[in-house]
Amino acid sequence: MLAARSLRRLVVVLALLGSLGGLLLVTAQPSAAAVPYDQVVSFESKNYPGRFVRHRAWLGELTPLWSDLDRHDATFIVRGGLTGAAGTVSFESANYRGYYLRHQGWRIKLAAPDGSQLFRQDATFTARELGYNEWKFESVNYPGHFIRHSGFQLWLNRTDGSVLFDRDSTWHRKPAANGTQGRGECTDWALYKRPDLAGTVSGNAELWTEQARRAGRPVSKIPSERAVVVFQRGVMGAGATTGHVAYVERMERDAYGNPTSFVVSEQNWNGNRHPTSRTIQVRELPPTGVDFIH
Repeated sequence: MLAARSLRRLVVVLALLGSLGGLLLVTAQPSAAAVPYDQVVSFESKNYPGRFVRHRAWLGELTPLWSDLDRHDATFIVRGGLTGAAGTVSFESANYRGYYLRHQGWRIKLAAPDGSQLFRQDATFTARELGYNEWKFESVNYPGHFIRHSGFQLWLNRTDGSVLFDRDSTWHRKPAANGTQGRGECTDWALYKRPDLAGTVSGNAELWTEQARRAGRPVSKIPSERAVVVFQRGVMGAGATTGHVAYVERMERDAYGNPTSFVVSEQNWNGNRHPTSRTIQVRELPPTGVDFIH
């Protein structure tokens, strides 16, 4: 009789432990994460390093990035989910602005919104951070279905619990393949090129000149390599409300060593969120409204 009671108690304890283990297993699943929105990024496959999420002929694929077109097609802006739900994301193409990744017929495609609730749901995913900058993206209208690659194509599939599926649906968040920094703002690029100015300058570009002066940074009207050039509002095509900043990559000089022109790199010039460059003639600089932070 005593042995039977002890056996029953052991069975109860084991059942409780099994329930607790199941609870621990559930709570160990990745949860919705706080996502840094409006960042320009690319996503690399966990189990195929060097292959990235990209669109091609309006379909989602996983490919290496050999050309500039490849890199632009593999660059996306992480937006708040189109459904408005907390912790969700939508992926806007960086080179086809206004177009989003969505699932349709279980394939991942790039498409323009049609104004329907179905589109907003199909283009919205719950972002689940696994740690070490690894992410999964779960469909909001098909819970348990994740973006994964299969045959180097992108699909929305239901998880089968396998190691292969886990790896196929895990993505490394990377800096933008097209070189874009941060949100693609001109200030993001300037601070990327001149990290020593972080903490000294901030906010709209037009504010940088005075901020640098107050911090004791050398500021002048003379261009030099590695300087940040600050354009006040509306000057030489700068934004009418924010101004503009760029980074001086190279100086061109005449036979006497006098500067004649300089090459700048920048973001968000004429609406281009990825890095571009242009040459500015020194003779075109106005007497006011343009300064160089050295």
